[in-house]
Amino acid sequence: EGGAVEVVVGERADWEAMSGWVVDARDVTDRVRFSAELQRQATHDDLTGLANRLALITRLEEAMGEHARDVAVLFLDLDNFKMINDTLGHRVGDEFLVTIARRLHGNLRPGDLVARLGGDEFAILVREVRNDGELIGLALRLPRCLLVLVAGLLHGVQSLLRELAADAG
Repeated sequence: EGGAVEVVVGERADWEAMSGWVVDARDVTDRVRFSAELQRQATHDDLTGLANRLALITRLEEAMGEHARDVAVLFLDLDNFKMINDTLGHRVGDEFLVTIARRLHGNLRPGDLVARLGGDEFAILVREVRNDGELIGLALRLPRCLLVLVAGLLHGVQSLLRELAADAG
C-alpha cells in the first residue's frame, strides 16, 4: 500500500541566478487514510462490518436509477433476539449477530447487498431480479441458512444449563 502525495505547482519564478517553477509537495497519506476510514465508518456497521442504513439507501438509489423494475429489498427481523442478550449476555448476542451477518452475506449473489439497519434488523438489496420465483427462492433460503446457527445456539444453551445444574447439585 503506497502513500499519497499532494503536489501544487505555483507560479514560475525568475531570479537573477536561476529560474523555474515553485512546487510544493506534501505527504498526505495520513489525511487520505483518515478520510477513507471516516467514509467506512459512515457507511458500515461497526459490529458486523455490513453496510448500514445510509449505504443501503445510497445503493438502492443507484439501483433504482439503473434498473428500477429489477430491484427488490427483503427485510429480516430476528424475533425475540432480546432474549439472547438478556439470558446469555451482550457478548454472546454480538457474536450471534456477527455470525448471522456472515451467513446472510455468504448466501447472496455478487452485486446483492446485506445491510444491518440496527439492533436485530437486516435488509437485503437484490439487484437484477429475473423473476418472482428467484426472489421467493432467496426469501425462503435465507431463514433456512440461519436455522443451523439457531440450533447450535440452543444446543449451547442446553449444555450451559446442564453444567449449571450439575454445579448446583
